Amino acid sequence: MTTTLCPKNRVRYRWTDDRLNDWIIDIAFAPVLDLYLKHPAWHVTLEMPALMLEIIGERHPDVLRKMRQGAATGQFEFVSFHWSDQLFLAFPALDMERSVQMTRAVFDRYCLPLSGAVFDQEGQSGPGKHAFMASHGYAIDLVNGSQFDYDQSGVQQWPYYTDNGVDVIVGSDGHYPAAGVDVTWTFLNDGELLAAPGDPYFAPVTPEPDESSIASYEAQVTDLESKGYRIGTLTDYVAHLKARGVAAKPMPAYVDGTWHPDSTENVHLWMGKRSNATYASHERDSFIRSTNYRVSRDVAATEILLDAARKAGKNVKDLLVPLDFAWRNLLKAEVSDATGITPWQGEFNYAVTGNDLADSTAKTMRDILLPRLGWKHAKVDLATGTAEGIDEVPTETLAAQPVAPLDVAVDAPTRAATTTWQRTAEGVDVLDVTFGPGSDPAAEHVEECRVTVTFPRFADAVIYTPALAEDRVVEQPFTDFAFGAPEVYLPLSNGLIGLGDGWWLVKDCRVFHVAARVAVSPAEKVVQFVDETADPLGGRWRFYVLKGTKEQALALANRVNITPILAY
Repeated sequence: MTTTLCPKNRVRYRWTDDRLNDWIIDIAFAPVLDLYLKHPAWHVTLEMPALMLEIIGERHPDVLRKMRQGAATGQFEFVSFHWSDQLFLAFPALDMERSVQMTRAVFDRYCLPLSGAVFDQEGQSGPGKHAFMASHGYAIDLVNGSQFDYDQSGVQQWPYYTDNGVDVIVGSDGHYPAAGVDVTWTFLNDGELLAAPGDPYFAPVTPEPDESSIASYEAQVTDLESKGYRIGTLTDYVAHLKARGVAAKPMPAYVDGTWHPDSTENVHLWMGKRSNATYASHERDSFIRSTNYRVSRDVAATEILLDAARKAGKNVKDLLVPLDFAWRNLLKAEVSDATGITPWQGEFNYAVTGNDLADSTAKTMRDILLPRLGWKHAKVDLATGTAEGIDEVPTETLAAQPVAPLDVAVDAPTRAATTTWQRTAEGVDVLDVTFGPGSDPAAEHVEECRVTVTFPRFADAVIYTPALAEDRVVEQPFTDFAFGAPEVYLPLSNGLIGLGDGWWLVKDCRVFHVAARVAVSPAEKVVQFVDETADPLGGRWRFYVLKGTKEQALALANRVNITPILAY
């Protein structure tokens, strides 16, 4: 393929996704393998999405051979928790179920052992993730030190903790006299930065690995080895602690989070916060994430519809490949980089394309399945996993609710904003917030893009459903934490957050999907939703408000978001 240089910045364009993946493998990854193979006594944990292993297996046989060589001797530990680099804290657990299934299949296909340790995209972690890990055969999680400090600022760390059935390591250098352990991390970062410090953003002008960077790292590790450090993997480290009789302590209170929450406002940078990049005007966090969510539920419903056709004796073999195609493209579209840290236009387009392909594939499948089943329309219940034929698609019926149950404030500078309260037949209040176009149609100024909706908070506690744990609500008083910031931002993967005093709030994740800001300072008793990337042409947000028990709130949140009843 011909490459061309952009006259403004001398950067090649027309780089395909395949070309960039090949660059990462050849220029950034292979030299790291070579360095460690040169030092057989050094063991290393290498994290990657299973999609990367697929590409290595298909197009880089020499690299795969080196990976197998290091794995066979126990020198290389390969960590993979997701098939694509998904922002999994934001989405239903079923998406991660599919991702883990695909990941294990890829590692089996290429005959590589999959580690029981986990460190993943953006260092995402949380209590629900740990429960999910334990039920899927993973045993060790790595939490970055700054993430620990976000929830427990200034608290003395311990070599490792236990939580929901897994061991949790905090990725910070530490001297632990009581445990008899000194630990230092030689490199805990994006792997591309070791051999190619310019990272993939500069791939077109980085034709070779940076030998000086590799040599500097080699000297650093050699020096540590000479001082008596053992160069080991995550699994080696935990095994060493247990062999020394060092007991894990219970994990202190913490919330769903990412690895640099001090600079990203936890998950907010991926779910509503605008990046500092000069080209950030194209960012549309809620658009990308709510579309991810809607398509996720439609793909899941289409899979149920396909299963109903199979059970009815219909031949559906021709639709198995399209179903896999839909899931693959959805998981690609859920990639974190489409909305942060500094998403450029290509990353934004990557998610839009994945969403569109998954969406259109699922729709085509439904168009094929309905006639096959002899149904005019279908109703699919994601809670029961069942589908039935119906004659007409039902329409939503809501009653006017002239009295607002809560005082809600909307701040949308230069935009006309309205709030409309309605009520469902079950007595749940529904709040629609609509905002029109602003005075900055090019979205150049964050102040004129920002939309904030503020609710009162009645309890000094974090009350929500952790990601990947849709069967529970956790309630932790602020006093269990030592927050390092005046607020915490939560993804709310099923939309649920408790306001206290029996009040519950559920955001409709298929309509909008930004993080919730829980103010934890005494001066603020609010829960807010802040989108600095809101569409300059206008939009709509929807909330469900309930006064009731946590069981009622959980059932509502899951019915709205995780297991809705969908009609086609």
